Amino acid sequence: MAKTQDGPQKRRIVVKKFAVFDIDGTVFRWQLFSEVVFELINDGYIPGAAKKSIDIKMDEWRSRQHAHSFHDYEVAIIEAFFPYVKNLPVAAIEAAAETVIARAGTHVYMYTRDLIARLKKEGYTLIAISGSQDEIVQKFAHLWHFDIAIGQIHDSENNLYTGTIPGNKLLVLQKGEILKDIVKKHGLDWQESIGVGDSRSDIPLLKLVENPIAFNPNDELFNAAKEHGWKVVIERKNMIYELEPQNGTYLLASANTR
Repeated sequence: MAKTQDGPQKRRIVVKKFAVFDIDGTVFRWQLFSEVVFELINDGYIPGAAKKSIDIKMDEWRSRQHAHSFHDYEVAIIEAFFPYVKNLPVAAIEAAAETVIARAGTHVYMYTRDLIARLKKEGYTLIAISGSQDEIVQKFAHLWHFDIAIGQIHDSENNLYTGTIPGNKLLVLQKGEILKDIVKKHGLDWQESIGVGDSRSDIPLLKLVENPIAFNPNDELFNAAKEHGWKVVIERKNMIYELEPQNGTYLLASANTR
């Protein structure tokens, strides 16, 4: 090590900061997964009859018939998709993903869009972890300048999907472990790390980072945020409300128009 008159010259320690984001409902204003399924129905790869059950659950959600109607809608989307994955051409999802990104890739929330831009300037490594199909996650991540992106992979052979997924375990059930692997593989530092998510599957991510943000959280994530004292951010129309935990409740820290 080089020396100066005052002694050994200290090596500069570079901290590789990172921020991890969910995508659906956190950055993207809807669901990439749903959009791909709708395109596959339009293209005839999934029978139109499957859309009827989706429409029923969507109507129940839009009319707020019960507290977990959106969860039921998500289940309907999954049930419409997975029976038809086997022997589906890989090119079909690739084409659907291209169409969705061209039409709606810029339909994002202001808060997370601006946060991504700011953190990019500050030298953060930006990570996206999403349960949507990896084909569209990669395209969305490229559009928004993420450095690392992981989506749900479906096994394929001879350019056809086999109907299975690696390890037979959905990505949304592994987000915490996936983030740990990424941090280790890329030599990232947990110091000053940031995580942003909107639902229960993001809780494992938020438990790991130094600065967790529950963004437009559903009830399960909000309860976890309240329990752990995490920051909550709500975006409605052209307003962004930042809520800070204090003595077991939340106080309005700021309200900004955009």
